[in-house]
Amino acid sequence: MLLLNFPNNPTGYTLQKNEAEELMALIKEAAEKGKRIIVLCDDAYFGLFYEENIYPESLFAKLSNLHKNVLAIKVDGATKEEFAWGLRVGFITYGNKNLSSASAKVLEDKTSGSIRSNISNCSTLSQSLVLAALNEENHQKDKEEKFNLLKARYLEVKNVLNDKKYEKYFKALPFNSGYFMCIEVVKEISAEKVRQILLEKYDTGVIVSDQLIRIAFSAVAKKDIKQLFENIYSACEEIL
Repeated sequence: MLLLNFPNNPTGYTLQKNEAEELMALIKEAAEKGKRIIVLCDDAYFGLFYEENIYPESLFAKLSNLHKNVLAIKVDGATKEEFAWGLRVGFITYGNKNLSSASAKVLEDKTSGSIRSNISNCSTLSQSLVLAALNEENHQKDKEEKFNLLKARYLEVKNVLNDKKYEKYFKALPFNSGYFMCIEVVKEISAEKVRQILLEKYDTGVIVSDQLIRIAFSAVAKKDIKQLFENIYSACEEIL
């Protein structure tokens, strides 16, 4: 099984066009050699692309017709892409080059049974609210406004991190999409200690994993982004 999560959480990276084509070629090559591959496309943040060279489609579209030995599964939802936070309405779609109606029905029945036996189902209220929002006359306009807000915050992060002074303590991993980005602190600094200082002294919450600090720039006003990185810089200075 291969899991593809783009835009990625936590890094905020999406494949560029050439990278996506190279990945497809590798998967097809393995399938042609007889390898049966399940590819799970986690598209929760799909569409939140801030650069022109990003692969513009869900990889699921290509994978569904790539090879008979490739079963593509797309999981997504309204929570991030449609800005319906907290409603927890998700979707599962299957695709395969030789998928018959009978096979599709079996997959659908097994998936439904698994959902009912574990989480029962999505809330009817949540589903109704999402449906109403999608049918709202101003839905697309509202969605574009929120996208532009996120893109402005993304661009501000890029602009702030152009200051080379931050490289003394941390560097940004590649990011070009989504809600988040990550910085990697130098080995002499504990990311967990930085997290604690940020919370205790700067009232700032972040998530850490090893030497990585995940930053939800989506939740930070554009005017506060510079101060956020200054706080991280100051926390690093306290440690060293």
